[in-house]
Amino acid sequence: MKKTLYQILDVAPGASSEEIVAAYQNAVAKFDLNLAHDPNERVLLREAFQILSNRQKRTFYDISLKNKPSNNEYVAVTEYEGAQTNWKNWIIAALLFAAVAGWWIASKSFRATPAPVAPVTIVRPLNVAGSTSMPGLNQANGDVVSVAAPRSVLSTEALYALLAPSVARVNVMDGQNRLLATGSGVVVGDGEVITNCHVTRSGPQLELQFSEKMYSASVIVADEQFDLCRMRVSGLSAKQVEIGSLADVHVGQKVYAIGAPQGLDLTISEGIVSSLRDIPEKGIVIQTTAAISPGSSGGGLFDSSGRLIGITTFQSRTGQNLNFALPAEWISKMSDRREPNGNEE
Repeated sequence: MKKTLYQILDVAPGASSEEIVAAYQNAVAKFDLNLAHDPNERVLLREAFQILSNRQKRTFYDISLKNKPSNNEYVAVTEYEGAQTNWKNWIIAALLFAAVAGWWIASKSFRATPAPVAPVTIVRPLNVAGSTSMPGLNQANGDVVSVAAPRSVLSTEALYALLAPSVARVNVMDGQNRLLATGSGVVVGDGEVITNCHVTRSGPQLELQFSEKMYSASVIVADEQFDLCRMRVSGLSAKQVEIGSLADVHVGQKVYAIGAPQGLDLTISEGIVSSLRDIPEKGIVIQTTAAISPGSSGGGLFDSSGRLIGITTFQSRTGQNLNFALPAEWISKMSDRREPNGNEE
């Protein structure tokens, strides 16, 4: 049975640019989960997205749909029915597209050169304190944005396999090597791990556990204002994670917390971004439903592409699922700002 590009992406012919991006991302995610899918279907999906996400190509395609013969002989894309049939259909589609493009350009021959493609104008929702964002879009100027290339969406299993080796349990010890408290940490550089300063202040000695391996650690940058401490870990070879931007975080997106709640290392929980909150004297922090507990402090909050977007830091014990993470982009803004009586590890 023959399909249009809109049917391949499972969107309506009048779908907006962001709906097309979201549909493509969802379809790619389903392919990633189904290892036995037909690769030709994925090729058709990508071709459909490339045409429908380009304003000029989409205009040509819509014209071709309006002018196609009633017997549907020249519908642009068909389901894969063998290599020979598939190539014939693509050749027919290419010839039709070229013919329609030539007709359209000829009808506009009074223009010496093609006019630049107008960017898509989007009215974006306000998140908090004047901050706006929308998934799949990059800000250009004001409210004018362009469609960004979609990032791959990983399954929970794939995310855990990718990120777990870069997340540690932080053990805080006293002078007699007795355990005082536990927290979490994430590898953010070569031999460097980030955690919360309120974790490192719990005792004089720090020990990091990656799976079954133990490492000694020391604080090299303590930013008490941000409650972020960067630790140096001798001999650590774990891979650093990719750090995302707060501008790419939006309310409702799926997120994953990985840390050591109650000392249970390498625990993953799933949730969404439930809000972006402006905390006085702190700035915007991420509120999430991803479960955290004491011991999660300093752990990672990741998006569905595996980027570190937050450091899980505190929760409201008088409510349900009121958990908060500091934006990971603060890591690049850290300064050595220790309180007068802070530990000098």
